[in-house]
Amino acid sequence: QVANEDDYKLVSLKTRNIFAKRAISMSFLDALIGVFSVLFVRKEELLPLRDIECEIKTKIQPCIDTRSIAKKYLILFVATRRYWIRFLKKQQPKLIFVVCSYGKEAFISAAKTLSIPVIELQHGIINKIHDGYSFPDGIRDDYFPDYLFLYGKLWKEMTFIPLERDRIIPIGNPWFELMKPAYQSAFVKKKQIL
Repeated sequence: QVANEDDYKLVSLKTRNIFAKRAISMSFLDALIGVFSVLFVRKEELLPLRDIECEIKTKIQPCIDTRSIAKKYLILFVATRRYWIRFLKKQQPKLIFVVCSYGKEAFISAAKTLSIPVIELQHGIINKIHDGYSFPDGIRDDYFPDYLFLYGKLWKEMTFIPLERDRIIPIGNPWFELMKPAYQSAFVKKKQIL
């Protein structure tokens, strides 16, 4: 008997062929290498940041130091990506599932570097105003998973996703299907207004 969604996930993942990882801990050495990697970033790689900074300054008067902010995230990205590359080389997975791709860009980048396919499972609402799933036409995201599995066909039309249409696959909602029988008998039709 499954008590809740987390138990369901853990029970379904307890096989010798699947490894579930919820959190990471980087070594001091990984973080230090990340810092040094950013110190040697080529100037042309920082040009887009300068352009963003100038655009913000012209539209909004106060100057926002986007380069400093971006460098901090770049250090974390480089260190985390390096950690995941080493981890994935050691584990040698054939396929990776993620439940939420945004926020996991370093992990996805590491997997793509090693040619490991990444599949994202829909975890909530996807629409055109959701920053994590809305990419204007023609823009590619190198840190987006290779495939997106959706609850149903409706969701395929709800946003601009940077994938070929055949890589966006409706598969249903296994958790809902598993729990549906337990609650089906609880529904009693009454004369009521909702």
